Amino acid sequence: MASTLVLTQKQIVGWCGQAIYDDAEARCKRGEVLRAEVDGDTVTGILARSNGTMKCLFKVLPNGLVDSTCPCFANREQGIVCAHVAAAAIFLMRRNADPERQQRHLEEQRHARRKAAFLFCL
Repeated sequence: MASTLVLTQKQIVGWCGQAIYDDAEARCKRGEVLRAEVDGDTVTGILARSNGTMKCLFKVLPNGLVDSTCPCFANREQGIVCAHVAAAAIFLMRRNADPERQQRHLEEQRHARRKAAFLFCL
């Protein structure tokens, strides 16, 4: 199913500020965001870390603000929207803005579901 969640740069900057947005954008360019999936108004992001992967979540509220959950210090202890959440949002924003990228994502999802169904039958 295609995502109906539409995010903008202005909206993401409003959540986290320009400095964190810039850091998050750099993380996207380095390929740290491995995956971002949408389920309704909730996004789950998987990011690469030096010691494995990290999962962050955020939910876009009806007023356009965000409620985020990330295991990083900035989110847990300081209560701010961190660069990990912003990077997942940027990743999703870019994927939705590029029809070819979105199509590749849908094909990858379909392939993963078929593979899982096949392995389940074994």
